[in-house]
Amino acid sequence: MSKSCKECPYKVKSEHNKKFPEYVDKMYISGILKNKIHSCHMKDNVWSKPTEKNMCIGSFFRNENSL
Repeated sequence: MSKSCKECPYKVKSEHNKKFPEYVDKMYISGILKNKIHSCHMKDNVWSKPTEKNMCIGSFFRNENSL
């Protein structure tokens, strides 16, 4: 597993990043995402199916209990 990217919304504090985890929660509740772990926005389309190579590490650690 790689480390989180330098712009990870779960690590870097900014106005956009603050709202991103809430947006992920809404996408999960509406059924668009199968779980709250998603792809890294720096490596792939954020809504594509996460693999070990493109997974957002921040979302993994935040939501590992939802697996």
